[in-house]
Amino acid sequence: MARAEPVQLPATFLAELNRAAMATTANETRLGLRGVSMAGRSARATNGKKLAIIDVGVDLPKAIIPLSAIGKLKVLGEGPIKLACTENSASFFNEFVRVNTQLISETYPDLSRLIENAMKDAVNSVVVSSADIRTAIDRASAIKVNTEDAGAFIPLIMRFQQTEIELATYNREGEEGTDYVLAERDGVDSEVIVSAGYLLEMISSIDADRVRIWYGGNLHAVLITPEKSGIENVRLILP
Repeated sequence: MARAEPVQLPATFLAELNRAAMATTANETRLGLRGVSMAGRSARATNGKKLAIIDVGVDLPKAIIPLSAIGKLKVLGEGPIKLACTENSASFFNEFVRVNTQLISETYPDLSRLIENAMKDAVNSVVVSSADIRTAIDRASAIKVNTEDAGAFIPLIMRFQQTEIELATYNREGEEGTDYVLAERDGVDSEVIVSAGYLLEMISSIDADRVRIWYGGNLHAVLITPEKSGIENVRLILP
């Protein structure tokens, strides 16, 4: 198809695109997930276990931007930019610089049912300081991982209590790490197990001083949103 009329993007777009990219995968066998999908007002990404959806504030052309191209967009600086797409390519540009990239020509999975079901199951929530819980995750997950498990999944147990969350980790060597963070709970006591790394990444990708963590139980997904936002800006971690 011919190149469409360029879309004016807000100055925050590149930052939001990079936040969404934190949920992509480097798995070469899953080409469709090695980028950020744009459609409607959303930039979204997933690796099959974690998911990010961000409302960028403007209608976007439907396209999947490769992760390899997203890192190159920093040359455009921090000001407003424009985007023009064809069926197979995209061009990001401002008055001085243009970055062209091929698009990923795969069909992106429909994530709407997954999000709807996760929200139905996540009947409880807590509000916490983003900085405080990131620090607590770091402290609780500072335990070593066995050589053969280097870079492996470190399970993090989150125990939701009335005024705090207990964060606990362990590894195969029998080492444990624990920390606590103050929280404002709306719901019941419960606990879930997630990847410490995924939780830290998804909270770090939210530009807010306080976040709301939605939870059901161990067999349900954990959702994270800015305190005063809905599922238009959500991070999800599957059990």
